[in-house]
Amino acid sequence: MHLALAAVAAIGPAVSAIGGAAASAGGAVMAAGSSVAGGIGSMLGMGGAAGASGAAASGAAGATFNAGVASASVGGAAASGGMSIMNMVQIGSSLSSGLSAISGASSQAAALEQSAAAQESQGRAERLDSLRAANDLKRDMLEVIGRQRVAFAASGIDLSSGLVSSRARVATREADRQVSGTLEAGQTNAAARARNARSMRKRASSARGGAVLSAVADVGSTVAQVMNRG
Repeated sequence: MHLALAAVAAIGPAVSAIGGAAASAGGAVMAAGSSVAGGIGSMLGMGGAAGASGAAASGAAGATFNAGVASASVGGAAASGGMSIMNMVQIGSSLSSGLSAISGASSQAAALEQSAAAQESQGRAERLDSLRAANDLKRDMLEVIGRQRVAFAASGIDLSSGLVSSRARVATREADRQVSGTLEAGQTNAAARARNARSMRKRASSARGGAVLSAVADVGSTVAQVMNRG
């Protein structure tokens, strides 16, 4: 970007030179017009000597010649200024394209970052869901063990017997297996979503940074071409 600004600054004096040349040409033409008008006035007035008339005519001719030279200078300056303006337009077009690319990449990056945030949010929700499901499984296990004890007691079976304890251990192991699977699934899903979010954020950063570097390289190449043309 600094290269582009430097090029534009370098082209600026050429444009100023065009304006200066045009102003000088305008002054020369006005001087020529005044001299010619004075000469014609002297001729019409018939009050001057022949020598004065000749001098006036010579002055008018000289002024006319100077005006012609000034006009030629304006043409040359305009041609040179036209090239400078073309260079400025080329650099401006490069800058515009670069800014457009950066804007598009920023929009893409923003969309990716939004998707990454959604992935992280879903991962947290799935982890919480797994914790709630695990708590429900533990509560269900306790209810199963409680119903078993009530049934055993109603059947006259001693609650301290090995049968009651064995059934309780079986229910506990099954509940623990289900709880472990539920928590593991929640953690796995959350981790996968976290990886997706990191990948999206990396892609967003690459898109934004790549667009900026590409724009700078394109503008720098354009500036180099312009400066090489002189």
